[in-house]
Amino acid sequence: MSINVLSWQNIVIGDPLYRPFKTTTVRTNAMVKDRDYKLIRYAQSRFPDPEIRLAELLKAAERTKSGTVYEMVAFHTLEGGNNEQAAKGFRRAKELFTDSADKLRQDLHLVELERRRDKIPDAIKILKQAKKVYKDIPEVKAVEGLLTILDPPSPPLTKPKN
Repeated sequence: MSINVLSWQNIVIGDPLYRPFKTTTVRTNAMVKDRDYKLIRYAQSRFPDPEIRLAELLKAAERTKSGTVYEMVAFHTLEGGNNEQAAKGFRRAKELFTDSADKLRQDLHLVELERRRDKIPDAIKILKQAKKVYKDIPEVKAVEGLLTILDPPSPPLTKPKN
């Protein structure tokens, strides 16, 4: 007499409902956000030469009006040592981003560029302006921290001991 039990012999290999690369014709916000990163990844794999990659990314950034792609272009130019072009890229990315946190991130990139060029007063000016503009978001704590580092407050007044 046999007993019906589940054994490894009854398991079917593969799931007919499993779709690792699901395709859809419906466009969602997540897919639009992913578009920029897919474009960047495509450029990284398709164009191994940095100069050609940068030119193609710049064309794509102009065509898509994407802050993310402009930010990547700025990082590529910064890696090549061109600080002026990188600053232009970060400024253009800031114009295209709609989220305040993204705009603040671009300001922080610009502050870092000014710090690298030893233009601390310009960096402090950007930070003070950012502190006013982005006072309502929690990311402003990063601005306050950088301001404390670059423009430390004066020590507290003490009374002289007699």
